[in-house]
Order: sequence, then C-alpha cells, then structure tokens
Amino acid sequence: MLGYLRKHARSWITKLIFGLVIVVFIFWGGSSYLARMENMVAQIDKHTISIQQFSKTYNEVLEAYQQRYGQAFNEEMAKSMNLKETVLNQMVDGYIMELEAKRLGIFVTDAELTEAIQSVPAFMSNGKFDMQAYERALRYYNLTPNEFENQQKKEIVRARLAEIVASNIGVTKKEIEASFRDRSDKFNLNYIRINPRDYEAKMSASAGEIGAYYEKNKEAYKIPPKASIAYISFNVSAYKSMVEASADDAKQYYDTHKKQLYTTPAKIHARHILIAVPEQADEKMIEQKRNETLKIYEEAKSGKDFAMLAKKYSHDTASASQGGDLGFINKDDLGDGIGNILSAMKPGDIKGPVQSSLGFHIFKLEEKKDEVSRSFEEVSGGIIEGLKNAKAKDMAYNDVYSTYTKIYEDPNYDIYGYAKAHNLNVIQAGPFAEKDVVEIPGGAIVVKDAFKYPAGEISDVIDTGDGYVIFKVTKRISARIPSLAEVKDKVKADLIKEKAKDAAKARADQLAKLNKDELSKQKGLKVQNTGLFGLSTWVIPGIGITKDTIDNMNQLVSPKVYNAGNDIVVVWLKERKTADVSTMTVDQAKAIREGLLNMKQQEAMTAFISQAKERHKIKINKDKLL
Repeated sequence: MLGYLRKHARSWITKLIFGLVIVVFIFWGGSSYLARMENMVAQIDKHTISIQQFSKTYNEVLEAYQQRYGQAFNEEMAKSMNLKETVLNQMVDGYIMELEAKRLGIFVTDAELTEAIQSVPAFMSNGKFDMQAYERALRYYNLTPNEFENQQKKEIVRARLAEIVASNIGVTKKEIEASFRDRSDKFNLNYIRINPRDYEAKMSASAGEIGAYYEKNKEAYKIPPKASIAYISFNVSAYKSMVEASADDAKQYYDTHKKQLYTTPAKIHARHILIAVPEQADEKMIEQKRNETLKIYEEAKSGKDFAMLAKKYSHDTASASQGGDLGFINKDDLGDGIGNILSAMKPGDIKGPVQSSLGFHIFKLEEKKDEVSRSFEEVSGGIIEGLKNAKAKDMAYNDVYSTYTKIYEDPNYDIYGYAKAHNLNVIQAGPFAEKDVVEIPGGAIVVKDAFKYPAGEISDVIDTGDGYVIFKVTKRISARIPSLAEVKDKVKADLIKEKAKDAAKARADQLAKLNKDELSKQKGLKVQNTGLFGLSTWVIPGIGITKDTIDNMNQLVSPKVYNAGNDIVVVWLKERKTADVSTMTVDQAKAIREGLLNMKQQEAMTAFISQAKERHKIKINKDKLL
C-alpha cells in the first residue's frame, strides 16, 4: 500500500494538512532545506524554520482556537496568551523530539505504519480497510498520501518517545485530594467594567500624531495579496437525471447497514448501589468490600426500598442522590459485561454483588426497551435517493478527474480551451484576499487554495460536498502597504481608540489603588459580581476570558486590573467557598488522577526536551514574529 501511496503522491488527491489532526501534531515539523537567513524565524543546528512555515502553522492554530471559542477569542486574546511565541517554541520542540527519537533508536517500520493506517475507523468499511474510503478522506482534507504517511510516522514516534520518558510517573492520593480542592473551590468576584469607548468622544488626534502612529503601525494596514481564478464546477445535481437506483439496490444497502443506521439499540433502565474498591486494594480489602456489598444486597432482597438504600450506602454520589437511578443506557455502552447481566434480568429483579473495575455493584432492573429496527418500507425512499446521489457523485468524480488529467498532462490544453471543446462553463471569480468570503462552490477551501498556486497553474480537484471544482489562477496581486492618504481615516480612528483605551486603563489603575470599601462608594461606577464559579471554567461569568484572573485568583484579596476583551475590568474577591474532599466521587477521583498524570507526563517531556536542547545550537529570531 505504501508503494501505491507514493506512486500517486502527485495525483489530484494532494494538498496540505489533515483537519482531524490535533494541534500538537501541527506543531511537529519544520523543514530540512536551508532557507536564507533573512527568511528564518528559527534555526536548530542546520535545520531552519522559515517565516512561511511559521505563518502557516500559526494561522492554523489561530483558526483552531477561533473555531473552539468563536468571537470570544480575538487577536488581542492571542497576544495576551503570547500565542505566536508558544507556537514557535512548540515547532522547535517538535524538531528536537524528532532528533531525540532518532538518537534513542525509535523508529516506525513500513509494516507498522501500514497497520496503523489500516486501523483508522474513517478508512474502514464493514470492519475492513477500504482504499476508496481512504482516498476520499485524503481528498476531503486536501492531503497528499506522502504527507499523511510522514505525519503518522512522526505521531507514532512521538507517542513512543513520550511513553519512554513518562514510564515511571505516578499520582498519589494526596495529590488527587489537593487537586480536587483546587478544582472544586468556588469563587465570587466583584468587578467594575470600564468601557474604553466611553472615552473616545473626549479624544483628539493631530496631523502629526496621526502621521507618527501610521509610521509606527503601517504593517497593520497592509493590503493582503489577492488572487483571481477561473473555475469549472461539476455539481452532483447535474448528474442525477442520468442515474437510477432500483429497489433491489436499496434492499441490499438496507440489509448491509440495518444494524448501524436503521436500528435503535436495546436500552436498560436500572438503579445501582456501588461499593467502591480502591485501585491498590489487596485481596483482604476486596473480600471485605464484597462482604459489605452482600449485607446490603440481603437488605435489598428483603424488600427494603432500593432507592433509600442507594442514598444511604452507594459510593457513587452522583446517582446516589437520585436513589441510584442510572436512567436509560444503551446495553452495549456498559462495560465489564454489565450490559449482558442486566439484559438477562427481568424488571424488578435485584442482582449482586456484581464486580466491575470500580468495585462491587447491586443492580435493580426497572425497565427494558428492546432493540427496534425501522422497516425497509419506511426508509426505502431515502435509501434510493442516497444511492442516486452517490452514483451521481461518482459520475461527477469521473468527469472531473478526466478533465483534470487532460488539462494537467496535455500542454496543448488550458482550462479555457478544454472547456470550450467539451461545452463546459468557465466562471470567473476575484480578485479576493485569502480571508474573504466568496460565494463560489467549495468557498473557503477554494479561496485558501488559490494562494498556493502561481498564476497560470491548474489546481488539484476540490471536493465541495455536493460536487467538485477545479480552477486556474488567472492573476496574482502582491501585498502592499497603502499610503497614509489612502488610510488616513482608519489610522485616525485606531489612534483615537488606543488613546481611549489608555485613558480607561489609567482610570482602572487609579481605582485599583483604593480599598474595597472605597471602591464600593465611587459615584458613577457599577459594582457587579460574578456569582460562584469554579476554576475549571475558561470564561468567568460576566467578565469573559481572562486567563490571568484565574491563574492569580489567590491574589485578588486586593483589587487588580485585567483586560477583558475590548474592556478593562477592576476585579477583587468577594467570597471563596472551600470544597469538602469527602464529597469527591470515584469518577471524579479517576478523572483527576488521569488529568494529573497527563500533566506530569507533559512536565516530564518538557524537562526532557529542555535537557535535549542543551545538546543543540538553537537560534530564535523573535523580531520575525512581530
């Protein structure tokens, strides 16, 4: 398979980065070619990271944050997180990890890589690796097979290196309890919000100030590069009249996919009482917990109210408060064979002790819902329509691939000549910038790809979801910095905003010098409070995303000043409620343990990389990050 992937590495399946890859995976990389020094943002020995590589990675990370947090995450928040430097440091760390893996003899064979790729669920059909599914996935994410192979190899090597580094790390009970307190303590903050916009009307800007501000910030007004394209669209709807799907085809599809797509799994409604067993328990303690469970089981069998017994005895505090009620659960979602045990019971039955990875359970079955399948008659219409869509898309695929191949491989053809000869419609679009929203098939993907090709080059085929597109870049317009005259009004407005924010910050600093009683008496200021919240939140109620506030919660006995989006806030502690460790559930303890273990492993890897860096000559050009 690897030979096949390499052979087709330049086919129209190609391009860029696999969208499902986690951010740390993007960080891994750099380039092995020697860039010119003026184009270098970092250098490790002879290996360089260029400005273009850094910019690409940074933009991808920025987009990931924006997709996760929406409008709450802006450029100012990225600056407060020092995101650019963080991204660059992780790119450097990624290359150091690669060097250390080689030094330690960690590698991945072609057989191991093939096995890893063939086990990815997205590449499977009916439990087996499906080459067509694999190719579709790569096409969808605009990724070349060679790029995907290299990414997978590096990810496997990184995981093996991390496993070696963190092999002897553990978490103690005291650490879990301390972390529970930190996570579960509740805080209520007072705050005063100061809006810089309230100061803008009082600000002025002279011609000299505007000119000086422009000279200092002219890069911010740069007009981005633009591109124009000519494209041909192969929409699935145009092919639907050419295909048919029979009832027999639909029945075959239904029979093959009945379990996955048209069946509601059996559900079980049960109650339970959990007697937890510590992970490190010896045989004596396990037997003690079993006997404890047996006594409660006898009480339940004698007719005592099961819900009351759960409230009294169960260590699963989350369900105990509800009388041990677990609600309706899919049978197959219950581990440790519990689903099968409950399925064999009748409503009203009580069974125990049942041992699981958490301890011993006593179960009472309240109700069962059998597996229900939708009939073929109910779904046949939708299946036939879906099969027609699939066949139509296959036809569109064949046409677009044929078009691409002929234009790409035959120097006598260009997109216009081919379209004219085959009665296809060529549509013009642009000029547009890379972040513009353009109403064309494939929208954002096409616009982004238009900046990866030089003028005159044909693109790879792009899957738009409801068809395919290929395009030719007809024109490229270079980025430029406009003259002051072109952007004077915007420069003036930006300067006014900056002055207003400085004034708001000065007012906030003035207020922060007052004590809490004096703050509450200030006229014209509204003191608000957040209400109780925990430190696990990213967004403080009423204030917004202010990571520094959360990190410095214990310092808020006296007022402090923070940025909150476009506003300035003066914040101080109103109250703190300390958590009771005895209320920690087994599931909470397990989650905390896993979180602490992950954090310790990351710290170990950070220390490992830090020591490794001492063996290499590393140069960082921070000026290129501006």
